[in-house]
Amino acid sequence: MRVGLFGPEQDVQVRALAAELEALGAEPVLINDDALTREVPTSSLDGHFRQRGVAWDTLSAMYLRRLDAPFLTPLAPASFESYEAWFIHSMQVRERSSFLLAWLLSLEARGVRLINPPTAMSELMLPPAQEAALRRAGAPVVRAVVSNDAVQVRALARAGPVERRPLLDGGRWEQWREDGLDSTTPLYVRERLEEPVRLVLAGEVAVVAPPERGPLPEEVVQQARAAARACGLTVAAFTVARREDAWVFLEVDAAPAWAELEVPAVKALARALARELVRAA
Repeated sequence: MRVGLFGPEQDVQVRALAAELEALGAEPVLINDDALTREVPTSSLDGHFRQRGVAWDTLSAMYLRRLDAPFLTPLAPASFESYEAWFIHSMQVRERSSFLLAWLLSLEARGVRLINPPTAMSELMLPPAQEAALRRAGAPVVRAVVSNDAVQVRALARAGPVERRPLLDGGRWEQWREDGLDSTTPLYVRERLEEPVRLVLAGEVAVVAPPERGPLPEEVVQQARAAARACGLTVAAFTVARREDAWVFLEVDAAPAWAELEVPAVKALARALARELVRAA
């Protein structure tokens, strides 16, 4: 049984999962997500995907550790010598991401089970989609607005402490400030809650980070599980925080890193995920 692991070779999660798959008698097949960047010969010809001449057509299941969406621009123009250099780089990144995304979708179409499929991962990059999934699961959600309407944005800011970031800025939150409001571009603003906690799920295992903040109420864990199912995710992380006497959900991470977790937690999550992959295969 060959199980694909799509992600970076040195990632904590990928390495732990490979070890657990081997312990279950499966053969982990690593497919580096940056192979094209490193100029590894990669082709799709007559329905067969190959890297260095080896075909990956016999995978029984695959786990997607992370996936860059083609519509994301990874670096700002100021990072390059010229706008032309930035534009060429951005187009190359899009081409690489589009190729890998198309291949993964073709695997899914052929019946290969993808754990954390690309459609779910790309949709959850957008906060309104996250909020909708959480509400479907019955989870209480942080107050937030995505809008180019300065009146609505300022109304939320006046109601209490808030933080802001661009819609696709990867989670870099800033304290609220008035400047930068643009009627042509929506801004993402949400209420600021103190001491958020991260709840990481993989299969039936749930881990709280930092561990001293756990355990969370079972109701919160079950709401997170329901939200993960609603999103089509087996692996996910949820940021939650207390608002007065209740827990509310701030965001969903469809490609959570495990590097900050303690070793026993990583092993427990990897073991649960390996079992899910073997069952899927």
